[in-house]
Amino acid sequence: MIGTRIEDSLTPASREKIKELVEQARREIKTGNKENILIGELEQYTKQGDTVWIEIIANFITDEHGEIVEVVGDSRNITERKKAETDLLLIQQQLQEESHKLQQENLRIQYESLKNQINPHFLFNSLNVLTSLIRIDPGLAEKFTEQMAKVYRYVLEHKEEDVVTLRTELDFIKSYIFLLEIRFPGKVKFEINVTDQSLDRFVPPLTVQLLIENAVKHNVFSKKQPLVVSMFVDDSDYFNIINNLQKREVKMGSTAVGLQNIVNRFGQLTDRMPEFGEKGETFAARIPLL
Repeated sequence: MIGTRIEDSLTPASREKIKELVEQARREIKTGNKENILIGELEQYTKQGDTVWIEIIANFITDEHGEIVEVVGDSRNITERKKAETDLLLIQQQLQEESHKLQQENLRIQYESLKNQINPHFLFNSLNVLTSLIRIDPGLAEKFTEQMAKVYRYVLEHKEEDVVTLRTELDFIKSYIFLLEIRFPGKVKFEINVTDQSLDRFVPPLTVQLLIENAVKHNVFSKKQPLVVSMFVDDSDYFNIINNLQKREVKMGSTAVGLQNIVNRFGQLTDRMPEFGEKGETFAARIPLL
């Protein structure tokens, strides 16, 4: 075809490739292509047994019926170019891998912050509440201390875990809610309605706590207009945390751990993403159960 010596020196894969290229050229000639030029990149064995890349540039000589009777052409060594292309591709892949590693590390740092952080203001305020209770109600102060210990024990015990069961998270949440109800007597109300079957599904630890904290932080409430937080699992297997909207005019300081951190964390675990947004006079947070 393109010179016996060249064809015989090609690698098996390149021999198949040249056959395909010639056959394609034959079809194009029969359909009226007048240029009759073939250009292909092929791998060739050297006399030393190494491989090099060559570029074939060939012209097809046809008879009066359009049948190929001869192929003439030339080849040139493009090994250095192919090596440069391969090196460039490898560098691009390495850059992509490094970028992915950096993204992973950034998400890990953010999530460690999420797992290790109960708002310091919450601890400070809880200790103030405890100080007052010790003076006026020692019995309640003892219960308050027990529940506060459960809250921080949960953080310590589960900070290395990526997920916990919803049952475990809600057991912790009940202790967290107890502290909030003592701190804001009659001003906050919590409703939890979850079936036993859903309790065995999984969520990242502290996710529900962060969403409750978010509701407390961004709303005003009183005994006449309490903050009402409802928690339930919907038909789509999402855990819902919904609160009535009574927005603060002055925003409180951020804990440096926002809703985006929750989105990022779920992005490492599932294709199903959390959903957040205002719906009428409520704010709804929905997180997928894993």
